[in-house]
Amino acid sequence: MTSWVRSVVAGFGCLLACNGSDAGRFGEVLLRGDDTAVIGTSFEPSASRVFAGPPDTDVDSVATWNRDAGGRQVLEVDFDVDGSLIALRFLSEPSGAQTESRYAYGASCDPTCEGVAVDLVAQTVTFEGAPVDPESVDGATNRATAPLVLDGTLRYD
Repeated sequence: MTSWVRSVVAGFGCLLACNGSDAGRFGEVLLRGDDTAVIGTSFEPSASRVFAGPPDTDVDSVATWNRDAGGRQVLEVDFDVDGSLIALRFLSEPSGAQTESRYAYGASCDPTCEGVAVDLVAQTVTFEGAPVDPESVDGATNRATAPLVLDGTLRYD
């Protein structure tokens, strides 16, 4: 059976405060953990776009993002079309940081991630104490020192 995968990618998020008319439209995820002094305590995307994957991969991506002077962040949730979770990743690059200096976290889901729920009808991903651990990053130094915990709701369209 072919498994369709959908990715919610929330990226280029605010590290300090979001500005603009779309602030809050796509939800907010609060961050808790040792690294929040550097990466911030919340992530609030301000735009959304659906990207269809190549026909031979059966992959779709839903992206939301915001970019400001505080840097950029990416929050990605991968799941099958039935809502079964596959993976959860969070990446932060504070302003002024080189691409080889990142804070990267992730969790593999089989078929659930602790504290994460996908609502396909409402087009939301809800985080309730969802842990993500530091993970390796190809070609970059991961500055993450300890797990993050995510709380909040991400909306996509």
